[in-house]
This record gives sequence, C-alpha cells and structure tokens, in this order.
Amino acid sequence: MKKLLNPLVVSAFILVLMFGTLAHLMYGGCQTSKWHYIAQKYWIPKNMPKWMWESDRNMYEKFTIDDDYTGVWRDWYENGIISSRSVYLNGTYHGAHEMWFENGNTNFKVNYSNGVQFGKSQMWHENGIKNMEVVWGKTKQLSMSEWDIKGKFIFMSKYDKKSKQYTSTYFKEDLIIKKEYFDINDDFLKRELFEKGKVVKVEFKEFP
Repeated sequence: MKKLLNPLVVSAFILVLMFGTLAHLMYGGCQTSKWHYIAQKYWIPKNMPKWMWESDRNMYEKFTIDDDYTGVWRDWYENGIISSRSVYLNGTYHGAHEMWFENGNTNFKVNYSNGVQFGKSQMWHENGIKNMEVVWGKTKQLSMSEWDIKGKFIFMSKYDKKSKQYTSTYFKEDLIIKKEYFDINDDFLKRELFEKGKVVKVEFKEFP
C-alpha cells in the first residue's frame, strides 16, 4: 500500500492522466464538447509544438462540415462564448441558424427549410439593439425593417399582394424622406421625395 503512495508513482499517474486528457482533447471530435473545440481551434495551435499537429490533416478537416452532415454544429470563440449554432440535414441548413458576437449578444437568427429561408429572420447590432428584421413568404421576401445603431427606424420595405408591388420607405429622425416603388420583378416604377411629411417631388427614372 505504501508503494502506491510513492511520489514517483503518484507523479507518473498524474502525467498519464494529463497526457490522456490532452490526447482526448486533441484527437476527439471537435463537436464532442466546447472544450474539445476550443482546444483544437485555439489552444493546441498556440501552445503545442507544430510537429504534433501541423502534419495532421485531420486537425484542419475537423472544422470542415461534411457535404452530407446531419445534426447540430456549434462554433465557439476562444473566450468560451458560443459564436454559432446551426442545424444541418445532409449538409444543408435545415432549422434554426444562430450567431453571436464575442460579447455574448445575439448577432442574428434565421430559419431554414432545406436551405431556403422562411418565417422571420432577425439581426442585431453588437450593442444589443435590433438592426434588421425580414419576413419571408414561400417564394419571396414579404417585408424588411431596419434600425440604426441607436435604435432609430431608418428603412422599411413591404410587399403588397393586391398591387403586387414593393414599397421601400426611408426615414430620418422618424420622418419619411423617400419612398420607392418596384414591381414584382424588382423593376423600378417611381420615387416620391418628402419634406416635412409631404410629397414634394415624384421621379419616374431610377437614376435621374
């Protein structure tokens, strides 16, 4: 029993555990855990001798998503904050796709069905204020709204089913300054210029 407590034996046991843990972090799948990903993406290239990992092609391929990948894929920043989370079906986006800034705030959220966006897509500025919101129909974009970094509403585009036209409205200090109209093929129809909330000029050429 005393031999097991020999400092050399204990030290050897600890070294075996350390090397075992290191090997597991180095050669396990990068999606096994957050720590596998961070170790393989950041710690090992920075701290381990190049000969231990640079010649290993698998180390680079670990971060490449296979063409037929199905499941959830996550990426992390070096500080441990998650940077993205995506759902794939046979290598194609299928489900929620989310990204975050390094400070932990949400960057954007998008929903996919077999690689095609649907429903509501949202994007934020790094300070947490919403930047953009897009609503998708089955075959086209139905609306888009945009805010500046201070939260001021600056743009809105909307599709009207009756007229089959898109209207793009531009704002400054909460007042409309311009409206542009496009047909279903995105061809320009006309432009209205505003001052103090009233139309002061109408243009029928996209580039007057």
